[in-house]
Amino acid sequence: MKIQTKILVIMLSAILITGVISAVASQVVARNIVEQDVYNHLETTAQSRKNHIEAFLAGEKERIELMASSFVIKNFLTAGKEDSDYAAQYEVATARLSSMLRTARTFNKLSVLDENGIVVASTEEDFVGSDKSADSSFLEGRKGTYIKDVHVCKLTGEPAMSIATPMVDNNELLGIMVAGMSLTELDEITTDRTGLGETGEIYLVNKDGYMITRSRFIDDTFLKQEVDTPESRECWELSGEEEEIEREEVDIYESYRGKR
Repeated sequence: MKIQTKILVIMLSAILITGVISAVASQVVARNIVEQDVYNHLETTAQSRKNHIEAFLAGEKERIELMASSFVIKNFLTAGKEDSDYAAQYEVATARLSSMLRTARTFNKLSVLDENGIVVASTEEDFVGSDKSADSSFLEGRKGTYIKDVHVCKLTGEPAMSIATPMVDNNELLGIMVAGMSLTELDEITTDRTGLGETGEIYLVNKDGYMITRSRFIDDTFLKQEVDTPESRECWELSGEEEEIEREEVDIYESYRGKR
């Protein structure tokens, strides 16, 4: 083979190899760009839902705090059972609770506890007289507005949560107002598929590692489906070190369904 031919072959080979390398490199770069776009989109979507959930809970806190400022309920709490008009005040207080409940579509029950944790008025008459002095709603609700961990409602048997807030007059604790609410609103926020494509989902996990909002793929997961993933474990480990954390990270790992 002539030297010119050899040089030409070498040059063409070099150009071809360079072209292949450039094409592969371009594909890698393009793939990385697409992956980063997906990651950024997922972060934005998750952050949007987080903000929605926090705004919703903040709104519910404000709602019960406003209800707890009712002078009718406070006057009832200061009345003694031996008072001649106690029965009348009880009826007025119960009517006011029922009226407030009708205006709060997210609440399904309103109760008032006295300073000892005894239910003295409620929209569910069967609850009146119950001793809630050992319940976290009472113990924490005396200190400030408190959202109790999600649980199964004894009244309906459905997933529920409670919000409690103190009723105070002249810096004196008169009692606690407690609102029971379903998780319907939270489920609607987390199961909104906007921005999640064909397989994406968003859900909430409690401190014990169990799912508390609906799964997109599995039925009957409330407090039954454990979510033990590297990311969830790391989040809870970090939360033990700091009072409050905000962690944003996209990673690839095996989900609770065993899929990457």
